[in-house]
Amino acid sequence: MTSLDLGVIGNSNVAALIDRAGRVVWMSWPRIDGDPVFCSLLDGEDPEGGYFSLEFDEETVATEQSYERNTAILRTVQRSASGAAFAVTDFAPRFRQFGRMHRPPMIIRRVDRLEGLCRIRARIRPRMDYGRYRALPIAGSNHIRYVSEAGSIRLTTDAPLAVVAGEGIWQPVARGVRSRRRGRGASRGAGHSVPARVRQTDRRACRVVRTDRDEHTGSAAGGDLAAERRDVY
Repeated sequence: MTSLDLGVIGNSNVAALIDRAGRVVWMSWPRIDGDPVFCSLLDGEDPEGGYFSLEFDEETVATEQSYERNTAILRTVQRSASGAAFAVTDFAPRFRQFGRMHRPPMIIRRVDRLEGLCRIRARIRPRMDYGRYRALPIAGSNHIRYVSEAGSIRLTTDAPLAVVAGEGIWQPVARGVRSRRRGRGASRGAGHSVPARVRQTDRRACRVVRTDRDEHTGSAAGGDLAAERRDVY
């Protein structure tokens, strides 16, 4: 039976359920009552799709999960058999701008290496139309679109795009170590693509945004993520 020991993140517009291993197993789009693009919660212990996982390319021996105090920011720490460890920080952004409170339909996943050599594999397998269609990845210049007959969502990340799209292995940089390669990223509003910069290159940030609507966009500075966040409302 699928475990119901789940963490929840959200911003009053969208919400996601995350299991103890750090997999997004349920998330509806572009509202809480929308199409569940991540829906593996209903598919048993070994689903083929409908989830977003970040995990070691070796055995994981322990996981820890907790919220940052008085927030809906969830932190999952994974430890491998070799002693390596990394943390995934998940949240749905909510911020004030131009006198309004913005709740964009997006989630942000930040990966921090804590100890050892972390060889991480991302598996992003959304489904559309209530699980009917499997979305296929199409890489762009700084993002990946997951497209099906029922619509599409967009992932923006500073991890290597070809590796993420092919579910290959990548390594996050240690905290406090700066990469010579410029961080890349683009956050976006529905139907529009707008540039942004990931200014702190010692973290990898993944965000997922719906792309098949035509609405307005805005921007805000991003705290620890150090990226401009674009908004849909």
